[in-house]
Amino acid sequence: WMTVPLLQHEGGMPPRRMGLAHTSIAPYGVFKTSDGADILISIQSDREWRVLAEEVLEDKALARDPLFATNVDRVKRRAKTDARVAEIFGKTTEAALTAKFDRAQIAFARVNDPALLATHPHLPHHGGHAVREDRVSRASGAQRRHRTALRPRAGCRRAQRKNPRRVLWRQGVAKA
Repeated sequence: WMTVPLLQHEGGMPPRRMGLAHTSIAPYGVFKTSDGADILISIQSDREWRVLAEEVLEDKALARDPLFATNVDRVKRRAKTDARVAEIFGKTTEAALTAKFDRAQIAFARVNDPALLATHPHLPHHGGHAVREDRVSRASGAQRRHRTALRPRAGCRRAQRKNPRRVLWRQGVAKA
């Protein structure tokens, strides 16, 4: 992911720091919804921009506007590009945007603080992992699929209740 900034540096035009924005992709960054949620998007192709403009922003004219047709055009007009996205996001709830992104098949992410992370549905309880029967689920900020663990040996049942990670580690299923 550092190839483009490195090439820009070597070409005599080092990128400036932009927080979560990207020096050569627009729109790319965090935008606030009407109900205060922070949503991260990264529109990386001209086709994806047209889909975003038409289906998420619901602005067909913007999708066809030659001033925003290519990523190069949008980067040149980053302030206007981001302002238009921010305007629409600011009028739309998180739930409505989530549904639009899902229908449009555009990747996005909710930016969580620790309180929201603690209530994330893929984090079963406050330790980050849970043992349920014969499955281990572990969340580390991103959704991970369940994997089947070995059933504990008969003598390990009490140890599993006390320290499930150690039992699974001893069986070669989990990392120490």
